[in-house]
Amino acid sequence: MIPLPQLVEDTQLPQTIPEAVEAAAQYWTPAMCAAAKPVPLGTMTLQQHAEICRTVPPTTVLPALRVPPQLPKAAFTTGRAITRAVQDRTVYPHSVVGKLRMSVGGAQLVGSAWVIGRRAVITAGHCVYDHGTRRFAEHVQFLPQYHRGPTVGTWTAVRMTTLREYVNLPVPQRFIYDLAAIVLDRDLPEDLGAAGYTINGLLQPGLFQSVGYPAEPAAGFPFDGEVQWQSTGAYQPETDPAAGTTRERNFAMLNDMTGGCSGGPILTTGSEPVAVGLNSHVLLDNRGRRETPARMFSPYFGGAFRRLIDWLQENGGLPNALQPPAPERGTVELKRDLTAVQERLGEIIAKI
Repeated sequence: MIPLPQLVEDTQLPQTIPEAVEAAAQYWTPAMCAAAKPVPLGTMTLQQHAEICRTVPPTTVLPALRVPPQLPKAAFTTGRAITRAVQDRTVYPHSVVGKLRMSVGGAQLVGSAWVIGRRAVITAGHCVYDHGTRRFAEHVQFLPQYHRGPTVGTWTAVRMTTLREYVNLPVPQRFIYDLAAIVLDRDLPEDLGAAGYTINGLLQPGLFQSVGYPAEPAAGFPFDGEVQWQSTGAYQPETDPAAGTTRERNFAMLNDMTGGCSGGPILTTGSEPVAVGLNSHVLLDNRGRRETPARMFSPYFGGAFRRLIDWLQENGGLPNALQPPAPERGTVELKRDLTAVQERLGEIIAKI
């Protein structure tokens, strides 16, 4: 059996939840918030991408694991993405997406993340770990349904992890593991919902939807990080073996969004969308410009993503999301008592 990718946890966070919350709240003054810049999307050259494609290993099919969403209380095109501002952030799947704030090496940055459980959010590895300083981000806050300011509240990261492979591997291999998980300081409101997801799933040809907070203006798009956007585009299979696999790899979709959307989810379309990826990196041509039409690449949700889910369960972010809940203690004791009574009645009847 191929071992799961390994995790590396942040050991810089304050020791207690109140300390973490207070430190982040004191750091994020209005001036700091205004100064924050978008986390740049990861970049890979066309040559580096070709190298990744050449090294995609043979497919090993695994049973797909699909976790449905916890729901809160366009026409197909292959030419370009359809990108527009989200009109109602309270409707799933947009309700689970929020803005992420963090400081790295004294700089204030913003990205995106999405709710996956009671106190748990998922984002990109490059939103929480910086290769330049070899350190995790600090003062990390999550603001669900952000719109020109907090609309629901502000939550603080109290535990963070990313993949050891993301930390240690060079470009381009590290982007196959560009994933991270965060445990927050308190429960999120139930009416936000939580994103469903698929692990080892079959990526079907068709339309995907990406959501996030792009903050770098682009031609035709006034991105400023203050409004939630969605970009809907065709799945780009390339060398995708189109099946679940024990090996890690990337996939792409047509997507116009820019820096600041990093970490936002890529979802299937339909009545109950589920997350199959996240906004990770883009390709640059020989002149250092983004390819046209623009695409967004994501790590495939296989063994690495499963490891993040396990970690969230172990650290209080998810209540047993991948397995049936254990019987309540009272139920177990009641069954034990009933069994004892039945045995005692049998003994009495045998003596009569």
